[in-house]
Amino acid sequence: MSDTDVLTNSQVTEIEDAALEAALGLLGDAMASDRIELPFAAGFAWVINGEAMYANQVKTNDAPPAAYFGGFAADLDAFEAVHATLGMGMPKSWSKFDKTNRQGKTYGVYCARSLVIAPMGYRESWQTEDRKTRYPKYTEGCQRHIQILAQAALMLKDEATGGVKFVPWMPMVVSTRGTQCARLLGAVNDWNAKTRPLRAKLGTRGKNPFVFWIRVGTFGDRKQEMVGKVKQSPITPITLDVPTELNEQTLAARYVGNDMVLAMAEMTRASAEWLNAWKKISTATSEALAPTAKEEPEKEMALPEEW
Repeated sequence: MSDTDVLTNSQVTEIEDAALEAALGLLGDAMASDRIELPFAAGFAWVINGEAMYANQVKTNDAPPAAYFGGFAADLDAFEAVHATLGMGMPKSWSKFDKTNRQGKTYGVYCARSLVIAPMGYRESWQTEDRKTRYPKYTEGCQRHIQILAQAALMLKDEATGGVKFVPWMPMVVSTRGTQCARLLGAVNDWNAKTRPLRAKLGTRGKNPFVFWIRVGTFGDRKQEMVGKVKQSPITPITLDVPTELNEQTLAARYVGNDMVLAMAEMTRASAEWLNAWKKISTATSEALAPTAKEEPEKEMALPEEW
């Protein structure tokens, strides 16, 4: 299954219009999380680790590549519902799959190896193993949890040039836990670092590294790391996809566009309560119960404070 969708010009226009409409919050639907809602319709996806047992099924097309290589997944029913709300068809680059979790429960998902995003902000917390208690700061013995709010895009084949182009898709919350938090944030920070010299040549437009489409996921051969201080488990780390030729022209082609920049700025302002919700968790009890932190988490994603 290709990571690139092939659509007609009219379909591209429909996606662009729907994406901007959703981004501007003109569709009244909201997405709830921890009792704080996003004031616009948005997709929700999370990082999945590829599993070696799917190697043969992927070769025979009985399982999507993400099942083996890792990538992102979204709940089947919820993903279809948000596409219906936004008046969009399902992208071909996301495959249906019946995934079984560690508890043996099977559920339907859409999954893909990669995701194209323009991040707007993120929130993080640390949760106890039973996920019943959430702390706003690093806490020894707890698992890190992040959610990035982004505008997602589809990477489409450009019939005119033979290359690819990026079309705004929908607002998206991208969630992950544990070691993959550092991998996902690291991929976004890598984009900031690798493009800084080129962005400086673009003037005002290049000031914000996150008004360009960033492709993250798993690429090439399967990569696996063993992680965990006490009990180790395998992950297939999320990384940044760096264009083969990264220059002023290819960077400019990833610019989200002036209209989308304005829409993203509006979404960021409208989402302030959601983005800050985990910072407002009461710590009076949690700080008294939590062990003293012995180390700080990895470097955070350097999102701009203002648009």
